[in-house]
Amino acid sequence: MGLLKKKLEEVGSVGMKKELILSSEDKSLSIRQQCQLMNITRSSLYYKPIGEKPENLEIMQIMDKHILEEPTAGVLTMQSMLLD
Repeated sequence: MGLLKKKLEEVGSVGMKKELILSSEDKSLSIRQQCQLMNITRSSLYYKPIGEKPENLEIMQIMDKHILEEPTAGVLTMQSMLLD
């Protein structure tokens, strides 16, 4: 068990750890035990990220376009541009 834990600690990101747990065909360890070994919570295993809202994406595109046209514009200029 110690060697397994050491190998699991070498796995970098939580995403990689989640993928290992979900794709594991060896069912000798429960999901709970696997999560404990990898030091991740079970809730993070099942978390599905939510994308940005279309309104936010539109605002970000407007801001990107504005900053490319006027790279020296500051926060106040950006704020007034968005409010207009």
